[in-house]
Amino acid sequence: MAKWIQGTVVDNIHWTENLFSLKIDADVDNFSAGQFTSLALDIGGKRIARPYSYLSSPGQRPLEFFFYTATDGILSNALVKLESGDLIWVKQKSNGFFVLNEIPKAEELWMLATGTGVAPFFSILNIDEPWNRFKHIVLV
Repeated sequence: MAKWIQGTVVDNIHWTENLFSLKIDADVDNFSAGQFTSLALDIGGKRIARPYSYLSSPGQRPLEFFFYTATDGILSNALVKLESGDLIWVKQKSNGFFVLNEIPKAEELWMLATGTGVAPFFSILNIDEPWNRFKHIVLV
């Protein structure tokens, strides 16, 4: 089982009433663009965790994650209130196969997403590989 490490919130950016991103300083293992990790807070004596895709790219610090505040979301409603200096749990190891080396050879790369689903695409688009590999990239 992956190890939890403590991260520190660097910034909480509110984009709209329900969309926000957290910048977090945490010593995670290397990850690939498009992967995700889990974030957690201890709420009511329980560790509440959810998986979140990186908005940031490998090597980019601080780490950044994109969120939607769900009406009944226990974790998202706590995350939206975090401030610079607050502590958050982060899984040290990342997961996921939503990465470029899983995409077959092609000339075009189509990326379709809504809401916070754009996060892994931003992570991918901020590295050189897709721009060198594909003739056309379309994000919808």
